[in-house]
Amino acid sequence: MNKPLLLRPSGKDYLWGGQRLNTEFEKGIELKDAKCLGASLEPVDGDYQVGKVVIKQGMYHQIKRMFSHFSINVVELKRIKMGSLDLDENLKPGECRYLTKEEISSLCDK
Repeated sequence: MNKPLLLRPSGKDYLWGGQRLNTEFEKGIELKDAKCLGASLEPVDGDYQVGKVVIKQGMYHQIKRMFSHFSINVVELKRIKMGSLDLDENLKPGECRYLTKEEISSLCDK
């Protein structure tokens, strides 16, 4: 998932207000009503204003809530993968297409 973030690099950790954000994401974040499982966070193409987050669960508004925990506002989210299925970049918002037999099989095998 990609979204603009205001992150600053420091070695392998991305700092925001002195906090090591990717380390906190890997440990899992305690929200008011639940604890998020560990997640990965990395910049996209070296751009520290766009991050790729990989989550292991899908709670309601999880990504926004995780960043909000650190007072970071998420202004855009784009799902790029669902399970083993890479989502079609050629589809415009609101468009859909039929899955191939191979795609269906890869989703059912998990």
